[in-house]
Amino acid sequence: PVSAGNVDVRADLDMVGVDASFHVLLGRSADHRVDMLLGYTYNRLQSSVTVATQSTNLFTGDLIPDGTVFTTNDLFETENTFHGAHLGVLSTVVRHKISLRTLAKVSFGNMRQTGDIRGFTIEEVGGASAAPAGGIFAQPSNIGPFANDTFAFIPELGINLGYQVRDNVRLTVGYTFLFWSDVALGGNQIDRTVDLTQVTQRPAPGIVESGFWMQGIDLGIAIDL
Repeated sequence: PVSAGNVDVRADLDMVGVDASFHVLLGRSADHRVDMLLGYTYNRLQSSVTVATQSTNLFTGDLIPDGTVFTTNDLFETENTFHGAHLGVLSTVVRHKISLRTLAKVSFGNMRQTGDIRGFTIEEVGGASAAPAGGIFAQPSNIGPFANDTFAFIPELGINLGYQVRDNVRLTVGYTFLFWSDVALGGNQIDRTVDLTQVTQRPAPGIVESGFWMQGIDLGIAIDL
């Protein structure tokens, strides 16, 4: 074998969202209400991927001393910050002890994409070590910060079912779907074509955009005091 070692890949994702809405009544009956929503939306989506490796050269006959240990670390991290307006429709139906709320909303505005690519390699042999710039997928051609602004939209769909257990206690269960049209994710910034000589400028610099969606189930209890 040329080398023996291991690879460790870690990915992290974090999302925070806040919005504020004005409710404009579109229609109402004894058990049904429909509102139009107008407001402001803030979203932040952070993503990172770390690739760490360690290998030992076991090949006799090359220019690398036998037993040389190579430790590499690549980090691809991004942050997407959205500021925009939203329009939506909220429908609420109440029948006896059961309530049903449905939401259809779309936000549109500016998506600020920022990120950073870092990497290093540590070579250890005979107690001495050196740390060249660049790891495996992070090389001098793509290492460094980047930023971009682009127009984006975020559709949101939600449904919430409630049950009035007592006069002042309501249990709820709901489902939410969100889609971001243009985001930069950490894993998408990895260019798998690597030229260690850096003659062809690969891995290539630049921002790779993609869509991203998420869905979730929520459970709740509302108590009126």
